[in-house]
Formats: sequence, structure tokens, C-alpha cells
Amino acid sequence: MQQNSAFPQLTREHPGEWSISGLDWMLLTCITVLAACVRFDFLRATNFGIDSDEAIVGLMAKHILEGKPLPIFYYGQHYMGSLEGILVSCMFRIFGISSWALQSVPYLCSVLLVPVVFLLTRELGGRAAAHFSAVLYALPPAGLLVWSSKARGGFIEILLIGAFALLYTCRWLRQREPNVWGPAVVGFLLGVGWWVNNQILYFMAPIGVCMAMRGVRDVFDPILEKNTAASKFSLLKSYSLAGVVGILTFLFGSSPYWIYNIKEGFPSLGMFGFATFDQVATHFYGLITVALPILLGSRRFWDADSSLGILSLLYLMVYGVLSVFYLVSRRRQVLSLLVFKIDRKSPLEILPLFILVSLGIFVISTFGWLVQAPRYLLPVYIGVFPLCGVLLEILGGWKKSVALAGLLILVCMSTIPAYFPNRALQGEPVVFQGERVEKDHTKLIHRLDALGINKVRTNYWIGYRLAFETLERITFVVFQDPRTVRIPEYETGINTPQKDELPLVVVPSEAILVRSALEKLGYTFKEEQIRGYYLFHSLLRNDSDLEEVPASSIKVSSSGGILPPTNVLDGNLSSRWGTGAHQEPGQFLRLEFTSPMVVEGIQLQTGDWMHDYPRDLSIVGIQVDGTEKEFLAPKDYVALRYFAAENGEVRCMFEPTKVVQVIIRQTGNHSVFDWSVAEVTLFQQKGSASQIGEQK
Repeated sequence: MQQNSAFPQLTREHPGEWSISGLDWMLLTCITVLAACVRFDFLRATNFGIDSDEAIVGLMAKHILEGKPLPIFYYGQHYMGSLEGILVSCMFRIFGISSWALQSVPYLCSVLLVPVVFLLTRELGGRAAAHFSAVLYALPPAGLLVWSSKARGGFIEILLIGAFALLYTCRWLRQREPNVWGPAVVGFLLGVGWWVNNQILYFMAPIGVCMAMRGVRDVFDPILEKNTAASKFSLLKSYSLAGVVGILTFLFGSSPYWIYNIKEGFPSLGMFGFATFDQVATHFYGLITVALPILLGSRRFWDADSSLGILSLLYLMVYGVLSVFYLVSRRRQVLSLLVFKIDRKSPLEILPLFILVSLGIFVISTFGWLVQAPRYLLPVYIGVFPLCGVLLEILGGWKKSVALAGLLILVCMSTIPAYFPNRALQGEPVVFQGERVEKDHTKLIHRLDALGINKVRTNYWIGYRLAFETLERITFVVFQDPRTVRIPEYETGINTPQKDELPLVVVPSEAILVRSALEKLGYTFKEEQIRGYYLFHSLLRNDSDLEEVPASSIKVSSSGGILPPTNVLDGNLSSRWGTGAHQEPGQFLRLEFTSPMVVEGIQLQTGDWMHDYPRDLSIVGIQVDGTEKEFLAPKDYVALRYFAAENGEVRCMFEPTKVVQVIIRQTGNHSVFDWSVAEVTLFQQKGSASQIGEQK
């Protein structure tokens, strides 16, 4: 039946029309080479640099080569399967272990997506649409270019798997008679995707809906002449078998996921969670103002500006016009979805369904806050490029120059911001106060080797890169946030004193705090600056000649509270003194000696009341003449908190000072938590206690 419309329609009357000519393949080859060159240009611009999350995949691959047990998931988590690590191990076996071999896996997957996007679009439109979509994918926004070579556990691989699943779904929808092979292939692909990355959910929902639409219409549509009682029963059996086969192949493809979770009590399900109503509203606002502009190319990843700029608004308007054009030109097919019917000759509606489902899941999930780095929305590109290609082809039915102009506009919208004023490369991860990881660790590694150092304490973003770049000749213990330990073997077998004396590799802003803390803790150390890092090594704690001041020689009082202050001297971390009210300046503990005493250090412990640590603190000694001697200034307390107080302990050393009192003052504020102290210990030179006893 001819469709009355002011817009050109997609028609497929002759099967031979769908063959791909030699010229098509030649053009596709050229577009694929173009995509490979553009992505390689971005990769080369980073000097094949990686971050620590990528280094984890490299270390997984190294361990696989060494014959260690095959990991099921990305190290340190119960989701994101190890497929990328397995593929990287194959590249390492062929080319050796290197960062470029590591990045080659997502890079090749990204390039392979060009013909897959072409074939997917060919199922939905004509030759022109397929070429248009391939060009749009070959020259995408900067976000996709950056992530095309990031080995972060399967983000690009899931695009490839999902695109294949959509391709085989569309082919199955277009077939005259139902068969089990389409659902079998699609089920297996979705199963592998479920193991690799749960973003496969974006693909599963529209694929499942469109396959169900075909089955329901074929079996129950009274208009179809073939729908006799016998044929309905036969079709019902065919579609039921196809559904069962699809489920079985899905389970087979995702079997690593299920085997692991059955054994471990389904920890992977913990990643699924819904945002609250207020969070959904925030996520939606962030989607419109930040995430979509980044995906479309008007903004760059990790752009901190949350306002909707003029350029972003222009981009949204362009794609908004395309959306309206789609709804008008395909209005009958869109309305048919309401009666559970999809156009089987050109099931284009699977793409907008896929895009809407992807955006919807992102907004309602707990991952929706990641709008400034929307890597969880990268699959949307698999819907956007083919849909734009088909719409440009429809425009070309009016006038070819209009379609070519539209293609040029979309390409310019992607490529100009990607290269102007410079390549939109993602910066190195931030370590502390805006200071980033160094791009080149060569000098640092050479210096550590020269000093014979094979274990350091450093930040996550420095440490795992260091481990990969030295092939684990140098490993590390995590220092400060993020505190995620992905390879526990690096930290096992190290007791607290050994950890405390490990060399530290920190950025300059951290070095200020670390230096102050080491001095207050009584360490001797050596310090070197190596490019953008500071190395603190040869750490030695000089308090072996100290002993505790006997509690019997101390009288303790406080500014008030609900528990007796004497609890801080009873040697029991399970008891405490607490203010009984939220923290505010003026709260104190006073330690008074029975006779003047020379002290050199103090330690405060919070025990089980970790959240009740003082938000700000100063410690002074009252000397014999009544003057105050500052033992711990608030700025030094900040350094100690940063360096060594994650366990609720504050310890500091100072010059030997004869005092009659030590006053611990809480000078910070907190609207909820009170200030609690489980134990206070003062230190003096060994033998001082016996001398006091003799004097008595």
C-alpha cells in the first residue's frame, strides 16, 4: 500500500536491492581507514599514556599470561567481566607487554565498529544511510574518540557486542518466517554483554520489546490471512522455541557471571540500585545540561561548568530538529508502536527506543550522578549514528545536496570542538588539590631503582600505573583517596610499623602535609623532588627511647560531658570520655601532673568512636612558670589527620618540655557528632618513671 506523505519513504520492494556492491565496500574501507587514522591520532597525542584503571586491565592480562587463576571480573569488584583482560593477554603474548598493546584491544574494537554500524544502518535504510552513519561514526565527538582506546574493562567492547546484537535483531525482524537462529545469536551476544558490562541492559530492553512485538502480531493479528487456528498454534510454538533458545544462549554467554554469583551469594546484584526522586530530578537536569552536550560534542569530558551554554543549546536544538523530523516522517510507524506493531521492512523504531531506554536507565540509576564523565552513556552512539544516517537519507530523497549539507554540519559539530583550540584529550587523573598524575614516570622509576626501592606508599592513580610500567618490579600500598585496593597481594604481609616506614611518592600539595606530619611524628627522612612528585624515603621513627607516663601520676579533668574523663586513662579502648554535645570551640581535656614532668609526646585514640574525632585540635603544655608551650598547632593537626589518622589515632612528638599540665583543646565545629576520646597516652624518656619514684 502506498503511503501518503510529504516526506520520502523507505521502501524495499526487491530483495536484490539489499546487496552491497564492490563500490560500497571500497567506500566502507576508506571510511574505516579514516576512522582508524583519526583514533590513532588521538592515541598518539597521548603518547600511548594510560591511567591506573587501564593499568589494572594490563596487570590482569599479565597475570593471565603467568598462569594465575583466570579472573571473572575486573579486579576489586563484582561486575565488569574480564573479557578485555583476556583479549589483552593475547596481544601481550604476541607483541609483549606494553601500554600500546594494552590499548590496541579497545582501539581495534572501535575500528571494527565502523563496518558493523554500516551493516546495522543498511538493515534499516539504504546505501546512502549506511555510508552516512559510517562517516558520522568515523568522525565522532571527542568523548568517543578518547574512549575508543581506553582499556577500562569493556566500555568499547560493549558497544561492539550491542551493535552486533541490534544488527542480528533487525535481520531477524525482517525475515519472512521466524527461526531460532536469530534469537540464539542475539541471546548469546546479550549474555556475553551481561558478563562484560551491565550497560548491555540498554540493548536488552528494546531488543526484547521489538522481538515480542513481532511474535505477538504474527500470532494474534486477526488481519493476517495466515492466522488460522492451526497456523497460530504453529507460530506460537515457533516463537516459544525461539524465546527458550534465546534465554538458554543468554545464560550460556553469561555463564561466568552466574557461576561466580551462585558461589559467592550474588554480590554482583549490589550494583543495581535506583536513585531517589530528588536524585532522579538532579540526574535529569545534569543529563540535559552536561551529559548530552558532552556526548554530542559541544562540551568536553569532566567539564565542571553545569550551566547550559550557547554552544550546547545550539547542539541540542540541531538534534531536536532531527528528532522532530523523525517523528513527522515516521509518524505512522511510531504510532504503530502503541498497538504493539513494528515496521518489519525497516524496523527503524528500535533505535529511538534504544536511545530513550539508555537515557532513562542512566537517569533513574545510582550512576546518574556521573554526568561530567558520561562513560555509562557511550552505547547511545550506536543508536544516534544509524538514526541520523537514515534521516539524512530521507532528506536526500528531496535533494541530495540537503543530505550532504546535513552530513557536513553534523561532522563539523563533532570534529571542530574535538580539535579546536586543541585536541580534546582527557587530562591525567587528579591526585590532590587539582594536581595530576605525571604523564611520564621514567625518571621516578629510575630513581626508585637506584635507591633499591621496590615498595612505596602512594595514591591509587600513581601506584597501579607504576606497578604496570615496571611489570610489578615496584608495587605499592594505597595512600589516601581513593582507597580502593584492587590487588590485595600488594598489601599483605606488611605490618603497621613496616607500612609506616615505606617510602612515599606524593604530589607537591601533599608533600607540604606529609613533611609536616613526619616531623610531628618524630621521623627522620630524606626528601627528593622528581619532576612533579616528591619522594620521601629512608623514614625512621625515633621514639624507641620513650616510655609511657604512668597514669597514676596524672589527674584528668574536662570541660564537661556525660562520661567521666578518667576513662581516657584506664587503658581500655572500649571505654571513653565524650562531650555529650556536638563539637564546638571551648571543649577541652586537662591532664595535670602530681609534680612537674618532662614530656616529649602524646597520643590520642578514638577507639570504636571513629566519627567522633576532633574536627580541629590544638595541644599546649603549661610550664612551671605558667606560660603555654604549643605542642600541636591546628595546621599541624590537619597534616596529621591527612597523613596518619584514618584509624582514629593522633600522635605527635615535640621537644622535651617540663610542664605541670597538658591541655587538649577541641577548636572545630560539627553539627551532629560530639568529641570522644578513648585513651590518652603521654610519653617521656625511658627511666623517667623510676627517677620520679626515687624522688618520692
